[in-house]
Amino acid sequence: MHAIYSILIMKNRINNIVVVEGKNDASYLSSFIDAEIVEINGLELKNINYLIKAQEFTTLLLLLDPDLEGHNIRNKLKKYLTNVIDIEIDFKKCNKGIKNGVFECEKHELEEKVRPYFSNENIDVINKITAYDSVFRKFVCDTMNIEYCDNKTFNKRINRLNINAEKIEKLKMEFKNGN
Repeated sequence: MHAIYSILIMKNRINNIVVVEGKNDASYLSSFIDAEIVEINGLELKNINYLIKAQEFTTLLLLLDPDLEGHNIRNKLKKYLTNVIDIEIDFKKCNKGIKNGVFECEKHELEEKVRPYFSNENIDVINKITAYDSVFRKFVCDTMNIEYCDNKTFNKRINRLNINAEKIEKLKMEFKNGN
């Protein structure tokens, strides 16, 4: 008979929002850091409305590639965002082949850069995970002027923006009356 062992890998928690350029960066970071990671899709600045609102509640950590495009994105973001901290990564230490960026960094290199923002608290926002209808989510996102997102992300965002159950109920009434 073989014993089955389960290894629990604890991720370091960051209570700030970490802003990255794209999906690969977000996926890579989330494999070893527990944080809200928001992709901006390069110069497109996807999710900028959400970030503008969220910076009222938390500091945004900009973890962008150390290349020219990352520099341009950083400058463009700073036109909209004021509550930010730049986390600069070493161009020479984060490269694989011809690309230099967050996704190309070794895990220990990134952990060293974000270590000052690790939290000892394991606070979790009030998570009333409710399956919101996609049409209602779209209504709330439009009303709050934030980008449309899936249900899991929607729950995180309404919690981050301190949108309480009372406000959601009020929005549900507006939604029902308008449709």
